[in-house]
Amino acid sequence: RTAEELYDVGADPHQRMNVAGDPKYAKVLAHMRQVLEEWIKETGDEIPRDPTPDKFHRETGKPL
Repeated sequence: RTAEELYDVGADPHQRMNVAGDPKYAKVLAHMRQVLEEWIKETGDEIPRDPTPDKFHRETGKPL
C-alpha cells in the first residue's frame, strides 16, 4: 500500500484512482494532512508501530 491515499469520489466513486501524487490535489492533500494531525493530537490516536497485516489483496479481493 502507498503511504497516502486520496480519492476524488465525485469523479471516481469506486475509489480506484489514488490522486495523492497528483499536483492538482496538492492543496486538498495538505489540508487532509493537517486535519489528521489535529485528530491525532486531540484523540491520542496514532498509527501503530506494528499494524495488523491485510488479510485480502486490495485490488483482487483474494485472501493473502
